[in-house]
Amino acid sequence: MNPKAHLVVINSPLENQIISEMLNEYDCSGSDGRNWFWTSGYRQNYTRCSSPIVWQSNLRSNQAIGYTNWCPGEPDCGTQGQHCLTFTKNCDGDRNINGWQDDFCSNMCCPICEVLRFEQP
Repeated sequence: MNPKAHLVVINSPLENQIISEMLNEYDCSGSDGRNWFWTSGYRQNYTRCSSPIVWQSNLRSNQAIGYTNWCPGEPDCGTQGQHCLTFTKNCDGDRNINGWQDDFCSNMCCPICEVLRFEQP
């Protein structure tokens, strides 16, 4: 793996759309038939569901999430244990809408990585 690669940070609708279109080429189906992909999003405090979800990248820790694309009803923290952010294909089940969900960090998902093409000052 490239040492400059890290789990993706999604900062805009355009980035989200590009990733969504790319993921249509991949199958990472879980037991429920949905496709789940890891991003770098996670809850800052794993013990509190009210804790904000932030981005973690090679550049910056705890970067606030500005743009969001949550699936309907998300983030919901599930049974008080969903602390990682997944990009989900067909999150609505019927209309083929891709979006984000909070999920259990122990679940098996495919990663979405990005690589820096330039050095930060």
